[in-house]
Amino acid sequence: MSAALAAVLGQSDAAEIVLPRRWPLGEELTEWKTQRTCRTDAEVATARRNVRETEWGRRELRGELARSRRWLEMSDEALWGLVLPTTIPRRHYVNQLHGCPVHGTAIKKRDHFHPWRIDPVGHPWKVQCPVGKEWYPSNDFANGETTGGDFPDDGFAYVRDDGEHFYFLAEYSERVHLRWVRPAVTSLARSYLLTGDRRYARKAAIMLYRIAEEYGHMSHVIDDRARCDCGYPRVLPRTPLKRVTGNGWVGFFTDRIWENDNTVVCAQAYDDIFDALGEDDPELLAFVQAQRQRADTGPQRAIFAHLSRFPVPRTMAEFRQSIETNMLRVMAQGVLDRAISGNDGMHQNAMITLALVMGTPQARELVDWCYTGPGQMQFHLPNYFFRDGSAFESLGGYNSIHIRGLNAVVGKMERLRALLPDVFPPAKYPRITDQLRHRLLYDFPTRLVLAGSYSPMVGDTGRPADTRRRDPIGVGSDLKPRDYDSAFRLYGDPRYAQVLASARGGLPRPDLF
Repeated sequence: MSAALAAVLGQSDAAEIVLPRRWPLGEELTEWKTQRTCRTDAEVATARRNVRETEWGRRELRGELARSRRWLEMSDEALWGLVLPTTIPRRHYVNQLHGCPVHGTAIKKRDHFHPWRIDPVGHPWKVQCPVGKEWYPSNDFANGETTGGDFPDDGFAYVRDDGEHFYFLAEYSERVHLRWVRPAVTSLARSYLLTGDRRYARKAAIMLYRIAEEYGHMSHVIDDRARCDCGYPRVLPRTPLKRVTGNGWVGFFTDRIWENDNTVVCAQAYDDIFDALGEDDPELLAFVQAQRQRADTGPQRAIFAHLSRFPVPRTMAEFRQSIETNMLRVMAQGVLDRAISGNDGMHQNAMITLALVMGTPQARELVDWCYTGPGQMQFHLPNYFFRDGSAFESLGGYNSIHIRGLNAVVGKMERLRALLPDVFPPAKYPRITDQLRHRLLYDFPTRLVLAGSYSPMVGDTGRPADTRRRDPIGVGSDLKPRDYDSAFRLYGDPRYAQVLASARGGLPRPDLF
């Protein structure tokens, strides 16, 4: 193991590093998930009643089913194949400075950051130039070709004669995960939760099992999680694992910041479909076995060889334990190692989500990390927010990350307390909302409205305001009117009701649950 890896984990001797990196390190898990924990049975029943009996609920359901339809209609094999092997690097950009090897920076007229088009179903392992409509790389990587044609990419970039690198397959790999895999898992799991239709749960389960295989691999082979790069030019070379800050970005499927969203999305989806995984499903188990055999013998067997270390589940209990061992536990250790670490509020929400989804007394260690350990949520309000309720990233979307992250922790802590009251007593885990400064987090954005219609355009707040429109707003860009629903329920402040009423199109839609 490299010295760089030892450095990122805070250890001087690489031989001391415990592999695989999954919580609890060097131990077997003694407690397994036994029930759905993010939503109660009563809440699920309420949601299903709302989508049956109310017009607004039916609209919500139609929207959700429309989003999940494309995934439901895809074959199991196609969904399985969307989760790409992490032996191939992931990268944000093909080439930020030079664009396309043929059309150069003209491709940026379409989109400065992500102009390349992908079609994982029709053109797997290819990206399309929006100018000339040609597909890259020139080799047929989907059928095992690692070279061939004028622009070959073996997974580690096409290198032009002048030494310039174009990371076709690396950007493809990351974008498939972010734009296809994550939305599919989310929508399928939520569609099951709202309908009880096991077809959605089965599709989500297939993808989650495949995702878990790759997290499991990256718990053993740390270098494959380091193959995620923001792709910005650098003056000096750097070792991605040598620092956990800066643009090195350890991460897993994607960089360490966006991995927080991966964690919440995948863990939540597993919880949503958990009760559908309790019955015997020989067809699902046979499918997993067949896909493993296909990976072992197919044209891309070289990039799937890493899966051989994982036994194929023979029962649904083993299927569930595979997901919990290789996904949930690896994610938890990733937060502990700071391989998953985002804007303040993100990693704390990721960690407490994992604890809630596990739903066991043993997960208290993760809550302690979040509450009084490095996550510091119990002391967040006085130490991370100013006296007016603003955070150190205090304008625009970044402040919303801090506020929503903290409030997500608050809500999930209460669910854990209801689930395991003896493990999480208020005396040891006090309610953050009891602190007086909490309501200032909601007051601050209401004071940031200019001329009754605009938010200050300071820092990374997005595009300039359209001054030709002057629609009255009740809250600045730090939050949305819908964020004040929970604030009004908590504090009963009429100002928060006014913010809710200021939403364009009327009051925000109620929560189905």
